[in-house]
Amino acid sequence: MVVSRRIRCTSPRDALWLALADTRRFSRALGGRPVVAVKLDDAGAARYLSTTRVSGLEISYEERPFDWSRPEHLHIQRRIRSGPAARYALSLRLGALDEGGTEVALRLEVEPRSLALWPLVRAQAALVSGKMMRLLRRMDENLARGVEAYGQEAAARIDPGALERALGRLATLAGDEAALARRLCEHVARAPDLEVERLRPFALADQWGIERRRLLGLCLHAVAAGLLEVSWEVLCPSCRLAAAQARQLVDLAQAAHCHLCDLTIGVDLARSVEVVARPAPAIRKVEAGPYCISGPFTMPHVVAQAVLPAGGEVTIRAPTLAGRYRLSVRGGATSSLEVTGEGAAHAAVACGAALEPRELHLAPAAELRLADGLDQERHLRIEHLAWASQAATAHEVSLLPAFRRLFSHEVLRPGLALAVGRVSILFTDLAGSTELYARLGDAAAFAFVQEHFVLTTAIVEQHEGCVVKTLGDSVMAVFSDEARALAAAIALQRAHTAQPGADARPALKIGLFSGPCYAVTANRQLDYFGQTVNVAQRLEAAAAGGEIVLPAELVTQGAPWLDGALVTEEATVALKGVPTPMRLARVRLAGAPARVRALTS
Repeated sequence: MVVSRRIRCTSPRDALWLALADTRRFSRALGGRPVVAVKLDDAGAARYLSTTRVSGLEISYEERPFDWSRPEHLHIQRRIRSGPAARYALSLRLGALDEGGTEVALRLEVEPRSLALWPLVRAQAALVSGKMMRLLRRMDENLARGVEAYGQEAAARIDPGALERALGRLATLAGDEAALARRLCEHVARAPDLEVERLRPFALADQWGIERRRLLGLCLHAVAAGLLEVSWEVLCPSCRLAAAQARQLVDLAQAAHCHLCDLTIGVDLARSVEVVARPAPAIRKVEAGPYCISGPFTMPHVVAQAVLPAGGEVTIRAPTLAGRYRLSVRGGATSSLEVTGEGAAHAAVACGAALEPRELHLAPAAELRLADGLDQERHLRIEHLAWASQAATAHEVSLLPAFRRLFSHEVLRPGLALAVGRVSILFTDLAGSTELYARLGDAAAFAFVQEHFVLTTAIVEQHEGCVVKTLGDSVMAVFSDEARALAAAIALQRAHTAQPGADARPALKIGLFSGPCYAVTANRQLDYFGQTVNVAQRLEAAAAGGEIVLPAELVTQGAPWLDGALVTEEATVALKGVPTPMRLARVRLAGAPARVRALTS
């Protein structure tokens, strides 16, 4: 049977879409119960078998990938394995009205398992469609009043005493962040379950309009205070959902498999591992989920998704906004898609083991026809490449001073090396420190070196880096990018030369290099190794006192990021252990004494 309804809403289409796309909250608001999902391998496009309770009955259904094109339509279809219905399909189409507002067309189709069950299924369909229409009206009224579409949820179940104790500890740990700490505690205590069951620090920082690292650091302090607990998720590069989850870094493996996308993912701390938080159980009991295992809200970078029939075709529309996108099909086949005003109005894609053509140039809203060549029912997506990720990656977390201080127990499994896509490694050393010990004596020289470590650590952290370790009187630090590393290197030279009696003390040598490397556990702490680390150390060894040696392409004479420092030499140099010669540059503070060592030596 089919139930069709229409409703005219005053809310803009984009606002309604954002609310309806959150299928977790939509299901819960309709009275849905949490689902338990197990993997499926033999049901075509369906990748999971979900089980839940509806009106007291246990229902199991094949969870097929949803079909959507934002912000125009959402289609959900389920093949039901147990229950009075055999098939269920819900379609929501949103049309923008000329006078403003949105018309929502709802179509609910339910197929009974037998004729005898027809009256029950008809009554249930009428009940569900009525609930949906009332929910749509309420959402529209809430949006018109400027409040949250789904309204206020019931008060959370919290332990006030435990919350107060955690706030007291957090205020002590966070220092000047007392006001933000109270706000975080209030959010943990009062926000809806679905907002705190998977709390993403960067997403919450964006929502609150504050600097991301500031809130991430506070969340780490909140874990130590007993307010939150964290876990590490390995994200699929296509759907951006968790392919694997670990309570501690030590539980991570070298690879994970996304069952939804049928992709095996090499674990990369800078790209694929995200830290997420939830209230500590002693503070708040969060209702177990999920209410929906996939949907537009969980994949904000996916503009459109559809199911490609086995041996058949499907037609979708290109995005209406110009930009760079990716067309992907389950299993990993992809084509690049550029939407421009000069693009074609139509295109056809053959979907075999690879997609042909590999590059598409289409006009906004162009028609894209896709044909299956593997005789397999699969889902496909159009993904926006310019989408700004809100994932706080494991690498970014590890650069925070609070992580090193409060989470020294968070290390990788012995013998496991995980990739870090790209980092900037900085090595420092004190030139002539051996003579310093001979001249000042061990105690005075040691005190000087310790003061140097304190100063170096403070400047590295000011530039969003992290001191990994000290080796004798040298320091190894890591940064997320070259700009911060170079700024820190210049600041270190400036601070070192500004110290009282600097002329009589050892000068500072710095080497800086960026590239991929691996994270490992060494001496019971996170460390890095690989060619990028080796080269950075070679560049430090090539530096003279007062200099920074780094790849020449990172600096240009007079560039503003040199902050008054000068490029004093460029040369192509063969470094020991590096297969090809490198173009290197020496950088020195303006007015500093001339160098004493040539790059070619």
